[in-house]
Amino acid sequence: MQFTVTAYRNSGPDTHTGYRPGHQLEHAGRYTIKGDSVQHAAAGLIAVGQRRGSDLNGRTWPADGPELSAGDVLRVDTPPSYLAPDGASTWLAAGRNGFTEITEPACTAASGA
Repeated sequence: MQFTVTAYRNSGPDTHTGYRPGHQLEHAGRYTIKGDSVQHAAAGLIAVGQRRGSDLNGRTWPADGPELSAGDVLRVDTPPSYLAPDGASTWLAAGRNGFTEITEPACTAASGA
C-alpha cells in the first residue's frame, strides 16, 4: 500500500526526551512511502529521514537539514478504502524504540502543515 507521510521536526525544549503536547513542530517534508501498515510506512520515512534511502518518487532527505530522530512527529495518511472512504490520518511520535500514536498536535508551524 502507498502512504503519504509528513514529517514534523520537534523544536520544543528537551526534544531528546520525546514529543510532549505543546512542543512546537516545524514541517520538514512530505514523502510517498510504500508499506504494509501505518507503522511500516512511518519506519520507512524514518529511514529516508536518516538518509538511508528515498521515497517512491526518488526523493531523499535534504543534505542540509537535521535527520529525523526520537521526539519528531509523523502524520501518516492512509489512502481511501472501503472502510475509510475519505482516507485516514494517523499521528505518531517517534521514540527510541518505535512509535506512539498521539492525537493531532495543535502546535504545527504554518509552513506546509
